[in-house]
Amino acid sequence: MPARFPDPDRYDIHRTDRPGLRELYTAECRAHGREPGIAQFPDRAAPTAVFVADDVDSAWDELGAYLLHDATTAAAYRILTPRQATDARAHLRPPSENLRPT
Repeated sequence: MPARFPDPDRYDIHRTDRPGLRELYTAECRAHGREPGIAQFPDRAAPTAVFVADDVDSAWDELGAYLLHDATTAAAYRILTPRQATDARAHLRPPSENLRPT
């Protein structure tokens, strides 16, 4: 079965869970005379969002467009080299299919 998403280690598309990033952020804030603000550093082993529904199809009908908008907006902030973008695109299904569970 092909992977649903490109391998994040290969394409360097996971950025906020890198070891040491929280410490670097804190140190840089303080080095510039600022206390660290609120920042989210997700754990790769934990979900960032969980949706529960009695009727999954109805939930997708109601929420799908919003989730797709959120995913495409977040993807717009990723910086990939042209090669990474081409390789990543080759492994993806259409966006609506990537969001929906198989």
